[in-house]
Amino acid sequence: MFLLRLALAATLGVSALRAQTATIGYNSVSNPLAPTVAIFTGASLDANTAFIVPFRVNTLGDYSLTSVSLLLAGNANLAHFSLSVSATLPADLTPPTALTTFATTGTLGSTETAYSFTSGATATLTANTTYYFRVAYTGTDTANWIKTGSSAFTGSGSTPSLTFIDSAFAANTLLTYRSVASGAFSNDYGNLGAFSITASAVSAIPEPSTYAALAGGLTLAAALYVRRRQNRSTCS
Repeated sequence: MFLLRLALAATLGVSALRAQTATIGYNSVSNPLAPTVAIFTGASLDANTAFIVPFRVNTLGDYSLTSVSLLLAGNANLAHFSLSVSATLPADLTPPTALTTFATTGTLGSTETAYSFTSGATATLTANTTYYFRVAYTGTDTANWIKTGSSAFTGSGSTPSLTFIDSAFAANTLLTYRSVASGAFSNDYGNLGAFSITASAVSAIPEPSTYAALAGGLTLAAALYVRRRQNRSTCS
C-alpha cells in the first residue's frame, strides 16, 4: 500500500508540473466569430512595417514559449509571416537577435480565423522580465491582422511610454505597442490585431535526472517493502 501511494503521488506530481502554462493576449482570439464580438481589420501587414508588443510572464518561473496565435484574413502564404521574440526593442525594420521564432504553413482564407504558429526553439526566458513580440509579413499578398471589439484603431495623439502586458484580456482592450519602418519607429496606443502567446514552465517537465532519482526512490521503497515482509515471515 505504501509503495502504491508513493507511485501515485509521483504520478500526480509530474502531471501537476506538466500543467504549468500561461497565456497572455486577447482571450477572444480563440473564439473570434462569437456573436458578441465585432470583427474588423486592425492592421494591414506588409513588408514595410512591423509591430512589436512588450510582454512579461509573471505566473511561471523560467519558461519557454510554445506557440502564438494571430487572428488573420486574406490570401497570404503563412510561411511569409515573420514572428519572433527578442530581448531588445527594435527601432527599425532590422530584426534584433531572436530568442525564438514561430512558423506555420498553409494559406490565409478570406474568413477571419485564428492561426497558430509553433515555436522553433526552446530558449529559456526569465519571469518578471520584459521581452518583445515582433509581428511582420514579408510577402506581397493580402494579409490583414484582425482585431476584436468595437474600439477604433487609434493612436494616442502623442508618443506614449511602452507598457508591457502580462495577462490575458478581453476583446476591445487597448495596449501600447511599437510600429517600426525602415529607419523610423513610433510608439502607439490602441486595440492591436488579436493575438495570444502561450508559455510553458521550463521546470514543469522534469529532467532525466529527476526521473532517475524518482526511479531510485521507488526501487528503494520496493526493497524496504520486501525486507519488511521477510522480517514478518521470520518472526512468525
